Amino acid sequence: MAKKKEKKKVAPKKRKTTRTKRTPEQIAEAKAKRAARREKAKTRKARSPKAQPDRLLAMLGSELNVFEKSTAKIAKQVESINKTINSGKVRALGKKATDLKALTSQMDAIATDIAAFIEVVINRK
Repeated sequence: MAKKKEKKKVAPKKRKTTRTKRTPEQIAEAKAKRAARREKAKTRKARSPKAQPDRLLAMLGSELNVFEKSTAKIAKQVESINKTINSGKVRALGKKATDLKALTSQMDAIATDIAAFIEVVINRK
C-alpha cells in the first residue's frame, strides 16, 4: 500500500488589520455621488407607472381649464346670438350658428376626454 503524503503545516495568513483612512475629500466625493444617485432614482420613480396618477391629475386639471374657457366662449356666443335676434339681423345668425356648432362639438370632445381621464385615475388607485 502506498504511503500517505504528510502535509506541511503552514501558518495561517495574517489578516490585514489596518484600514486606510479616507480623506475628507474622498468622503465629500462619496456623499456627492450618493446624492446624485438619489436624484436619479427620484426622476426614475417619477417616470414609473405608480407615479402616473399625479401626472394624470395635472393633465385632468388642464383639460378642465380648457373646458371652463370654452364654456365661457359658448356663453358669450349665445349672448351675441340673442343680441342679433333682438336687433332683427337674421342674416348674421347663420355664421354665428356655425361657430356655436363648432364650439359645442369641441366641448363634447373635451368632455369625453375628461371622462376618460377620470376613469383612468379612478382605476389606477
